[in-house]
Amino acid sequence: MIRFSVTMQTSADIIEEAVRQAIARIAPAVERDGGGIAFAGFDVATGTVRVRMSGACATCAMSVMTLRLGLEAPLVALGIGIARVERVIEENV
Repeated sequence: MIRFSVTMQTSADIIEEAVRQAIARIAPAVERDGGGIAFAGFDVATGTVRVRMSGACATCAMSVMTLRLGLEAPLVALGIGIARVERVIEENV
């Protein structure tokens, strides 16, 4: 008898992996500018990816362009359910 092992991935798993790969592609440039970027979540209902910007990128006005051109545009173009990318802002406590 032949047995097959199948790993089922949900849409959310596929989306998370695509986002993590996209972040990995732009992370070196973000880090060179003194910042950091990390996946913070995905809202399936709205198609919104959330990322956390840190270091110099947390308050930099250009981080919006990084998100739009570096992440949002290529991820939306994949056609896998991502509608937008937004930055999570954490207040210092």
